[in-house]
Amino acid sequence: MIDLRRLLCDERGQSLLEISVAAPFFILALVGTFEFGRYEYAKIEMGNAARAAVQYGAQSSTTANDSNGMIASAVADAQELSLQTSDVQTTLYRACDASPTPTTPAPTACPNDRLDSFVQVQITHAYIPLFAYPGLPNPVTMVAKEAQEVSP
Repeated sequence: MIDLRRLLCDERGQSLLEISVAAPFFILALVGTFEFGRYEYAKIEMGNAARAAVQYGAQSSTTANDSNGMIASAVADAQELSLQTSDVQTTLYRACDASPTPTTPAPTACPNDRLDSFVQVQITHAYIPLFAYPGLPNPVTMVAKEAQEVSP
């Protein structure tokens, strides 16, 4: 016959029970950390690709008008993301040097300042997580934007 006092004081199997309760939380934290790292890596790659494209376009007025060259530069820089040419948009605009933001309509002259050309690249990419997480969209749309003055 089993002694009830001995059964209640028996600690065998306690560690297995504790691990079975804690393991799902540890695995969830590990997967979440891995997924967050993938997302941040993709964001950095997109920023680098946008910067590479805008640097190509800002070399001269010839390269500023070469939209295909800027797109090719962005796609080549972010090969790990498998960017499509449709993910990259380029814009050439003119603005006053004191306020290098695009205005509508584009200025034709700037009082007390010079009119400069700027090139802007925007990359939009759909990040697909490894798992579908409740409350998060799938895919997640990421945007990277860079602008730089065109060298005269």
